[in-house]
Amino acid sequence: MASTSPLKFAAFALGALALPPASASIVADWNAAALAEVRASRLGPPITARALAVAHTCMFDAWAAYDSVAVPTVAGTPRRPAAERTEANKAQAVSHAAYRC
Repeated sequence: MASTSPLKFAAFALGALALPPASASIVADWNAAALAEVRASRLGPPITARALAVAHTCMFDAWAAYDSVAVPTVAGTPRRPAAERTEANKAQAVSHAAYRC
């Protein structure tokens, strides 16, 4: 069985939403995808709030590993080396976290 990378899935999922080409950030793109799924599933407000909190916490922790001052929610989360702190790596980490949560 072939595996699908989170970035390929994100590109497919976000393309299906017909988002404008110049999005503010990868987090905004994943937030739009999460909100579209919430609307489609008709979840109640408490479940929706929890689902969005989990998604955004996962994305924040992934991003925090690539930032020199951010404090992740999980104690002991290692920081990525300075050479790896590129925008592309941050976007990939955030996408992977959003996809997996």
